[in-house]
Amino acid sequence: AEYMGGYPMPLLPSPVVFACVVSVLATAVLAGDQVEIDASGRQVPHATEKRSVSTQSGVIKGKENPKYSCQEIIHGQTRFQVLTPQIIRMEFIESSSDTFNDLATFVFVHRDVPCVPFEHTVSESGVTITTESIKLQYIGGGKANEPFTPKTLRATITLSDGSTVAWVPTMKNDGQLFGTIRTLDRVSGAFSLDCDTLPMQSKHPHSGVAQHCTYGIVSRSGWVLVDDSHSPVFDNSDWPWVDQLPNTTLRQDWYLFGHGLNYKKAVSDFSLIAGKQPIPPKHAFGIFYSRWWPWSDWESINIIKEYESNSVPLDVLVTDMDWHRTCYREQDMGYVDLAGQPACWTGWSWDSKYFPNPKHFLDWCERHGIKNTLNLHLASGVQPWEDRFPQMARAMGLDPNEKGVYVEWNVTDKRFSEMFHEHILKPIEEEGIDFWWLDWQQGEGWFRDTFPHLTPTFYLNYVFFTQPGRWGNGDRPLILHRWGGLGNHRYPVGFSGDVYPNWQSLEYQPYMTREAANVLFGYWSHDIGGFMEPAADELYLRWIQYGVFSPIFRTHGTRMAENRKKMWYYKPEFFKAMRAAMQLRSKLMPYLYTAARIAYDTGISVCAPLYYDYPTLQAAYDYKTQYKFGPDIMVAPVVAPVDEATQLVEMTVWIPPGEWIEVMTGKVFKGPKTITRSFGLNEIPYYVKSGGVVVGRLVGSEEEKEWKGWLGRAQETFVGLDVNIYVPLDVEAGASGETSTYDDEGNNVNYQNGKYTWRHVAYKLDSKQMSITIDAPQGTFENMPQQQYYRLVIHGSIPPTNVIVNSQSLQYQPWALFDPRENKHSWHYDGAKVATVICLFDWIPYDQQVNIQLSFGGPFTNAIRAQLNGLAGKIARTQIAKSTLDKSYPESAPNDYEHVTQFAELGMRFSYNPERVLEELSALESNFAKALEHASRFKKAFKQKRNNGLDKIIAAHLKNL
Repeated sequence: AEYMGGYPMPLLPSPVVFACVVSVLATAVLAGDQVEIDASGRQVPHATEKRSVSTQSGVIKGKENPKYSCQEIIHGQTRFQVLTPQIIRMEFIESSSDTFNDLATFVFVHRDVPCVPFEHTVSESGVTITTESIKLQYIGGGKANEPFTPKTLRATITLSDGSTVAWVPTMKNDGQLFGTIRTLDRVSGAFSLDCDTLPMQSKHPHSGVAQHCTYGIVSRSGWVLVDDSHSPVFDNSDWPWVDQLPNTTLRQDWYLFGHGLNYKKAVSDFSLIAGKQPIPPKHAFGIFYSRWWPWSDWESINIIKEYESNSVPLDVLVTDMDWHRTCYREQDMGYVDLAGQPACWTGWSWDSKYFPNPKHFLDWCERHGIKNTLNLHLASGVQPWEDRFPQMARAMGLDPNEKGVYVEWNVTDKRFSEMFHEHILKPIEEEGIDFWWLDWQQGEGWFRDTFPHLTPTFYLNYVFFTQPGRWGNGDRPLILHRWGGLGNHRYPVGFSGDVYPNWQSLEYQPYMTREAANVLFGYWSHDIGGFMEPAADELYLRWIQYGVFSPIFRTHGTRMAENRKKMWYYKPEFFKAMRAAMQLRSKLMPYLYTAARIAYDTGISVCAPLYYDYPTLQAAYDYKTQYKFGPDIMVAPVVAPVDEATQLVEMTVWIPPGEWIEVMTGKVFKGPKTITRSFGLNEIPYYVKSGGVVVGRLVGSEEEKEWKGWLGRAQETFVGLDVNIYVPLDVEAGASGETSTYDDEGNNVNYQNGKYTWRHVAYKLDSKQMSITIDAPQGTFENMPQQQYYRLVIHGSIPPTNVIVNSQSLQYQPWALFDPRENKHSWHYDGAKVATVICLFDWIPYDQQVNIQLSFGGPFTNAIRAQLNGLAGKIARTQIAKSTLDKSYPESAPNDYEHVTQFAELGMRFSYNPERVLEELSALESNFAKALEHASRFKKAFKQKRNNGLDKIIAAHLKNL
């Protein structure tokens, strides 16, 4: 026996049993706010009608009501409810002594929806219901107790183009789009999301059952049937608890979705009746550092300090299982604990050799803005060596001194769950742990003996996310967990599991993330860089760059000395690109957080498939790694290595209809079409709708009025806003654009009760002038800022001759003299970005509207705009060519390629002398042609001498510009 904490720990020599673990379920999270959605899927601000219903509670009491309150149609043992014009609920109970279900199920929690008009007829032989989209016919054959079959039930669904689709039960839905799965543990590369193709054996680790594989609620066939017949239900207690409807010979509870190809409306309607996607707390959108490693408190502090000293953002520290007492050697020998689980894999007591004073350590983290989570393995229950075992045992009616006694894990026992939180988790939370990571051991097995259709993953997630003892004070809930099945979107965020690091695994994750939007599971977090072994420099870089445009950014890795996951341990050129990407993530916080609010309001996830916007275009389905990131950005992450000779990766990108601007180069593309592009290590292919407005924030010592470092910045309210306007190609016809940016307190649930702000930004532009309006915010929340400051970046513009802000003429200040700490308004021209930059850095009252007028001296014509198209990319690539030629000495000397040097300097000349931009543009094409000629000349000369492939690098970087 080994002794831990004064309690003898019996280690039983038997084969290691990696038992299934419980997972969790969930109750609902509100539904009731009605929102208006425009054509792009964006919420129309302030178009919100609030409804409050006092019935069964979920996370917020009174926010959801499972009882339908409109006209329902009951015909014998059948009942029909029209929930929306595109959703009809159909129930059949075999016995007249049974009752229809008005309780919330694990999937559907809110049926008290606004009533919609429909027509119906009821006769002795059946029922006909007609909405604007569905005609449903139930034919009972003269009887009222016929179950739903192809002979008794049929529907005709009218699509948006006027065509119709016929449906009957048992019809195969060949067009149904994918949803998601529980885990990617030990997966290398892709994993099928087609549930019907997964192994059928329930004990297979990747079977459809074990994976909780779920198809989406959208389909190219135009319809989806959700069978809720066997879903467990929630009772009506204050903390709704799992229950099972009475056993009957046959109970059918079906939901027919008839949305055609209007996928956005389908997910929006689903969120109305299945619960919304809660907004995670702000810090969850920041940077997580995670690694399986037995670090101590001082090592953790050093990691945090390293992030700050290397100018890398950090918001959340994840400590894997070594926070508690472990005994790896005994595990390797096959010892198990009293529950038959691997010894010490479960633990609830701090390991004092690593954390002698957890509260002081966590207090230090809190002062530096760092949130903390701990890894939990649950299957062993509470073993006798745990610090708080005596209290937990007595609470469960056990004698803690009796030999061989332990508290079994049983999350479906309400008293166990309440006492477990009270005696085990709550003391650790009070020390400063912010949320829990529910890891591993979440199989099915024994769990189904009590509730045959209850998935433990789902219910564990529910219990931890809705625990009144933890979240009842109004704090915003957060857990880290695996997917547990339809309805699990109400309990974010997801943890996708331990993958092997390779290009195939990276390529798969954007696809998996976007498809999960089809079941509203919008907050997958992946092990950035892969888990099972260290990732090579370039692979880790590209994974980080993808992570910037993923819902949750979390690095993680297995327990290997080489698997540090610290960016500054990589080669300098990779580290610099990693750091730039992670700083970009921090800058995009207002945009990302606004996308999260849109997901809450509309059901459209932060990362969504392109086919939501273009359902009739095959390319929107075929380009699987491309996706929408919020309402205005499309991402096509690099998922392949660069060519060793050119140091570029060439890839094909699909451009959807309309104009899209490649942010890294400023080049505009008109779709729909495919393009071939090449990208360097520091380039991330993402595109903004031409004419779009993207609001980020000012962060960094060169941008902020009050520099606060890089730690804990995600949780802040947005004080310094960075408004980016992307000018379209056609300016002569007049252009306009707008957006709204969202903010709230970030750490509580007041956003569900009207405590938030929306700020509208709009502009108009023609060849002579431009006007920009930043409206006063609509709404309020506690501790909202009193003052604000702004930077406006107008990409693809010529310098103005005059800038007026709220009737005051703005001073031009040379780029090199700009100081963010000065309380003044000014403007300058950023030649490298080919952008006008307006800095409003004198404090502006938070509730004040800002009006900006720009005048252009010479007409801003379409021809000039065309010259600016992609110019930022040309300058950047020519600078690389210049640096490469510098390395070729003595084969070439600086005077030999002076035209390359001159063009590479163009951005700086623009910045120093904005009044000469139009003059420079008049000679732009000839100067660039000379630069290309010089580069080409030396490419040929290089071939005759040793040049280490420099000629290929130059040629590739200047190709297709």
